[in-house]
Amino acid sequence: MTRPPASDVLLIGLRGSGKTSIGRMLAARLGRTFHDLDEEALALSDAGSVAEVFANRGEAEWRWLEARACRELLLRSGCVIALGGGAPMTAEIREAILDARARGTHRVVWLDADAEILAARLDDHGGERPALLEDDSGTPAGALEETARLRLMRGPTFAKLADLRIDCDAPPETVLERVVERLGIPAGDV
Repeated sequence: MTRPPASDVLLIGLRGSGKTSIGRMLAARLGRTFHDLDEEALALSDAGSVAEVFANRGEAEWRWLEARACRELLLRSGCVIALGGGAPMTAEIREAILDARARGTHRVVWLDADAEILAARLDDHGGERPALLEDDSGTPAGALEETARLRLMRGPTFAKLADLRIDCDAPPETVLERVVERLGIPAGDV
């Protein structure tokens, strides 16, 4: 007998892992609503973009907005939620995720792939996402360097939070099938 999925699914992972794409498809497949934490946090501010919040108010303000939005989303039911890549690194969000898991209301899925695959996806975006890290000289890190370093820094946290780790090295439709299978969703329920 397979374990039925919890009401909600939280997707975590680095940029380029497909959290938003897979999240939208999974929500449609399960007949649930999809929420992107970045969009929800941005809606709590009067800024036009995440970059604007960072530039004008700093990262601390953005993390506060994320934590507030995350707490609100975790109170809803019947959702698939994609968290921003750095959101799980905030203590308040980690605690909220662990609490939701302990209550059995949420399953946490970590979408992961090798740094080379994630970096190639970031490069495919044509530089529309700003670099998160700098090298020793203060120059923005390239996508591969950034992704490799972030995997080392964030991977242990993602591993502690996740119920499942899914390799997202394939097209979104294939990754979706992996998620559905690993969540134990019976064929008649999709």
